Parts: sequence; C-alpha cells; structure tokens
Amino acid sequence: MKEISKGMNFSQALSMAKDGRIINRTGWNGKNLTVQVQPQLDPYCRPYLFIVDSEGMTVPWVPSQGDLFAEDWVAHWEDSIVKEN
Repeated sequence: MKEISKGMNFSQALSMAKDGRIINRTGWNGKNLTVQVQPQLDPYCRPYLFIVDSEGMTVPWVPSQGDLFAEDWVAHWEDSIVKEN
C-alpha cells in the first residue's frame, strides 16, 4: 500500500476514510490491520467503520480512547484491501 499521509490525528484519518481511503495506526501491534468505512448501501444500513485483519476478515470496529487521541494515523491509496473469496 502506498502511504498518502501519515502522522495524522483521528479526525484527519476519519476524513480520509470517508473519502474511501484505508487507514491504520503505526502504533498498532497487529500487522496488516486496517480500517475502512462501509458506506450506506441502502436506507436501512448506516455507514460504519470496520477493521480488516491480516487474513482479510472484517468486523465492525469502534475506536478506543487511545485510538481517538493518537497522532500516528496513516492513510493509503488503495480503495479496499478486503480479499475476495
């Protein structure tokens, strides 16, 4: 993944994610963990954040207090890294 911006706070990273970018933190212990926004696809499902693990599995995600105040967020160019089955 090509980094397009790094050293961001959560607000900046969230803005990038809303624009379709992949975000993650350099301070995370897990490798290849990334966060993306699931857009609103129909009127019954609101947008939400999900995390993608190293195996390409996804789960809805809520940031921790540490994530919210961190200044080590990174954004990447790829629109999505979720692996197709």
